[in-house]
Amino acid sequence: MRYNLDIDLVRSFCAVVDFGSFSVAADYIGRTQSALSMQIQKLEKITGCALLIRNGRGVMPTAKGQRFVVYARNLLQLHDRALLDVTDQDITGEVSFGCPDDFGLSVLPNVLKLYAQTHPNVRLNITCAPSPRLLELYKNNQVDIILCSYYYEEHMACLKRESLVWVAAPEFRLSLDQPIPLVISESQAREHEAAIRVFSQQNISYCIQYTTENTCALLGILRSGLVMAAMIRSAVPDDLKILSLESVLPPLPQLAMACHHASHKTGLLTDALYACIAQTLQNQDTR
Repeated sequence: MRYNLDIDLVRSFCAVVDFGSFSVAADYIGRTQSALSMQIQKLEKITGCALLIRNGRGVMPTAKGQRFVVYARNLLQLHDRALLDVTDQDITGEVSFGCPDDFGLSVLPNVLKLYAQTHPNVRLNITCAPSPRLLELYKNNQVDIILCSYYYEEHMACLKRESLVWVAAPEFRLSLDQPIPLVISESQAREHEAAIRVFSQQNISYCIQYTTENTCALLGILRSGLVMAAMIRSAVPDDLKILSLESVLPPLPQLAMACHHASHKTGLLTDALYACIAQTLQNQDTR
C-alpha cells in the first residue's frame, strides 16, 4: 500500500526534533501535547518505524529518525518555497531580534543563514544585550523576538541547556596564594552573576582586573593570558582553553536557553525566525 506524507505531520515532527520537547513543540505549533503525540504516532505508522525516543533530557530522534529529519527539512523547505513562488508572494518586512552578546558569535551566523534561505527580503534589526535587559526590552515591546537565558532548574522546559565554564588562555597560570584574576562582562550578564556568586558563596578570594561590555573585547583580554572568565561552553573559541580544575574552582550553573516571540505583531516572520533559532541550537556542536 502506498502512503503519502502529510506536510503537517512532517512539520510537527521537525518541531519536536528542533525543540527536543513535546511540550515546547506543542506550544510552538499551537496544539495540545496529546494532539501532537497522536500526529507523531500517525507519522510513525506511515513510515513503519519509531522516529523518536524519550530519554532523561527530553526527546531525540532514533537512528531512522535522524535519517528522516534530513528529508523532512528538505520537504518543508521545498513546500514553503513552492507556495511562495506560485502565489507570487514576496515576503518583506522588518523583525527586531535580540540575543546575548556571546550568542551573537556562536549562534547568530547559522540562524541568519537559515532565515535568509526562506526570507531573503526581510530586514532584521539585531540587538545584543544581557538577558535581563533583553527581557525588559521584550516586555516593553521594543523587540519582537529574543533568545535569552535563565538559570536552569530541574524539569524546566527550554530549547537547550548551556554549560557555563571557566576559560583562559593556554599560557594562563592560576596561583592559589593570590586572589583569582577575572575579566567580567556587563553586570547584568548571567556569566558575571554566576562567577561572582560562586566565589562569594565559597569565600574564594577574587579580583576583577578588567570589565567590558563587548564579547570580542572580553576574548581579547583573555588572550593576554592575565585573567580568566566564565563563558558559555559553545562560545569558547579554539585558541582558548576550558579550565578543568574541579578541586580548585567551584562548578558553575547551567543555563536554560529560551526564546520569546510576539507572533501577533509580525506573524510568520517571527515564527520562521523562532524555528531557525531552535534548529540552530539543536544542531549546535559543543566542546
